Order: sequence, then C-alpha cells, then structure tokens
Amino acid sequence: MATQTARRLIERSLRDLGVLAVGETPTGPEAVDALEKLNELLEAWSLERLMVYAIAEVTHTLTGGTASYTIGAGGAINTGRPLRIENAILRDANNLDIPIRVLTRDEYAGIYLKSTQSTYSRWLYYDNAWSAGLGTITLWPVPSTSDKTLHLWLWQPLMAIATLDTSITLPPGYTRALRSNLALEMAAEYGRPIDPGLLGVALDSKEGIKSQLAEGVVQEMRFDSRLMGTTGKYWDYRTGEYA
Repeated sequence: MATQTARRLIERSLRDLGVLAVGETPTGPEAVDALEKLNELLEAWSLERLMVYAIAEVTHTLTGGTASYTIGAGGAINTGRPLRIENAILRDANNLDIPIRVLTRDEYAGIYLKSTQSTYSRWLYYDNAWSAGLGTITLWPVPSTSDKTLHLWLWQPLMAIATLDTSITLPPGYTRALRSNLALEMAAEYGRPIDPGLLGVALDSKEGIKSQLAEGVVQEMRFDSRLMGTTGKYWDYRTGEYA
C-alpha cells in the first residue's frame, strides 16, 4: 500500500495537467480547492461498488422483540453509516450461522404481517435514507429471543481526507487512479484540454482496480419458484437440484 499526503497527490495531479512545472507547488487557494475536488471524487467513487475496497464486518447482539436498529455513528449499531449491506448472518449460542437475505424495498413492503416473531430471523431490510446520519436495519421475522448475534458485512464509503497534510494510505493502483482522475476533474477549471494520454491513464487505472475487486463480487442467481413449477423452492445451479 502506498502512503503519501493529499498535498503531494494534488501537486502531481496539477503537474500531469501541465499547470505546474517540476519543483513548483500550488498556491494555498489552489491546494484547498483541489482538496475539495479530491474529496468529491472519493465520494463519487463510493457509489461504485467496484471502487470500494473496504467491506467491514460489524456485529450486534439482538434484543428479543426488537425489529429495527439504527446504524451509523452514534446509532444502536455504532459504526460508519454503510452505503449498502453486502451480506448478513445470524449466529446463535452454538455458533450456528443462519444466512439472512437482504431484501429490496419492494420485497420488504410485500410482507403482510411485519410484527411476526420467530426464534430465527431470515430476512433483513436496510433503509439507508439519510436521517441524522443514520440508516435503519429491520429484521423479519422479528427475533423473539436475545441470544443471537447479527453479523453484517458493510459496504463502507471511501473516507474523506481531512487536511492537505493528512497521510493517506491506499491499496495498490489507487494512487495512480486518483492522481490522473483528479487532473481530469480540474482540467475545465484551469482551461486545459483533455490530454488523450492522461485520459487513457485515468480510464485504465480505474479499470485495473475494478477488475481486481470484481473477483470478490459474486452474484446469487435466483428463480421465482412459480416459474420453476416447484412451490417454495429455488433451483440451485451448483447442485442441479431444488433447494
């Protein structure tokens, strides 16, 4: 992993853009403006799953009869507010892990009796609507006991850089991608045309990151049981049987 400061990365971006010569440094206002653009770029990349390298595991002990929990800094689940929940399981006192399916809004809305309780919750809905910096997780059926632990794998946003001299540590490939893409972000402001070579580096570096992270992203293929003609079951492509 490469470590450097935001100031150094910005200097190199402006040099790639042709604004600075070797040995020159940006003025104070130029550096502050570039830091804002750098954080905007990181925020935009946080919305792209294949640019997010941090999937954090977070645990929370459930309370019997409680269906919903806030998540975010200061919430019931006190962690960074996730953009999305990648995966979830329920672990009982015997260390038995029960997979929990993350529902879409429409799927959760389709549950008729949301107050149903059970020993094991099997579904989870995450409402990431911004409310005082918190999202809300709702389990169904509602857990009836307090002896289970919820394990969540959270899609964490790329962290904003606090100051120009903040040390930043990035996985391989991110420095090149940030440097070149930041230069493109600032091109219009400095009245610079887009250099084809720089554009090629920016696109190539992002694709390199995405191709690496794509190896860990597995999509589950499901078929509606009504289409398959077998009530209450899904076809498991791995075994060639209904599950």
